[in-house]
Amino acid sequence: MKTLILLLLIFTSCARMEIEDPNLAMRPIETDLELTDDLNLEDFKKGLKLHINILLKKPARVLNFGGKKIFAKDYAFSLKKLIPIKEKNQLLAYIKDNFVIHEVYGKKSWGEILLTSYYEPVYPARLRPTEQYSQPLYKLPPDLVEIDMPSFAVPGIANFETKRKKVSGRITKKGLPFPKIVPHYSRGEIDIEKKLAGQGLELYYLDPIHSFFLQIQGSGVLELANKKRVRVGYAGQNGWVYESIGKHLFDIIPREEMSLQRIEEHLRTLNKKDLLEFLKINPSYVFFKHLKGRGLTTFGNEVVPGRTLAIDSSLFPLGALGYLSFQKPFYADESVQVPTSYEETSRLVLAQDTGGAIKSTGRADLFWGEGAAALRYAGTMRHSAKLWFLIPKP
Repeated sequence: MKTLILLLLIFTSCARMEIEDPNLAMRPIETDLELTDDLNLEDFKKGLKLHINILLKKPARVLNFGGKKIFAKDYAFSLKKLIPIKEKNQLLAYIKDNFVIHEVYGKKSWGEILLTSYYEPVYPARLRPTEQYSQPLYKLPPDLVEIDMPSFAVPGIANFETKRKKVSGRITKKGLPFPKIVPHYSRGEIDIEKKLAGQGLELYYLDPIHSFFLQIQGSGVLELANKKRVRVGYAGQNGWVYESIGKHLFDIIPREEMSLQRIEEHLRTLNKKDLLEFLKINPSYVFFKHLKGRGLTTFGNEVVPGRTLAIDSSLFPLGALGYLSFQKPFYADESVQVPTSYEETSRLVLAQDTGGAIKSTGRADLFWGEGAAALRYAGTMRHSAKLWFLIPKP
């Protein structure tokens, strides 16, 4: 019995605990990391200028790098010094000399994360429903409310024990003498029971699978029957926790072959009733609004292709400059839809976004770009990667 207990203690101690304290989410590294970057420097600096402007809009905001706290204005001034540098090698050398590199707590070990990728799709849509374009894309319901949970916690009096900082619901007066906040409708209630129908909330109508994928990506371009294009983006969410449908398909699609393309291929084999029944596995539902430019990140700027990174903002600071090393899909031929191989590559990234599936120190999501070309890469990315954040030296 004692031997069994000892073995249990050993195996338990080897298991890596997840953390919830942002002060423990990263640490400085002592190893000499050689920095490289595989993308265009001018596009990076263009995105960085907009990034700095967002930081300066709230100069007193604090960025927490694993317990090391820096005012947004001070971090912005440090990033500003990168703008005049014209050569990529000089810029990387400057960063190495003037910033402290911090590795994230990670998933299985320090620095290691699971990296996925998202993109802006281009989908056909219609102003009126048809047999093919039957799924409404809804704008924000007027009864949707967002509850800021930490604001209800009064030290010594009330402490709301929840990992969720914000919870969404809807206001109802039905059968009550006063308004009450209840959970908002789930995907099944919206898509199958049509709880939002007839309220004038429909923006456009899409193929049901495209509508579902658009909600996962958060923004996209819609092409109407007259070839006019409109851009839509995230306006809000129903408050239900995101559930990945991919992990419910491992008996059909091998884990190593799982991709957005393979998932769509399977979904196309289902009739509409079975399709909607399956998709309701993910009760999370996203509402949309019209956009003038590219999709806006949580940070407040437009997404930067290849540079914008979605992270868990409860653990990592939005607005941080990061460095990412990952496996990039390589295609030997443009007609090939499955990557020929994966190549190790690295680049500077900007922590600007969040996502329903991006929780913990071991997850991140890289924005790839727009359209079918971006999908080829984004749809196949689900690999181990390395992530670091950069903090200016005193």
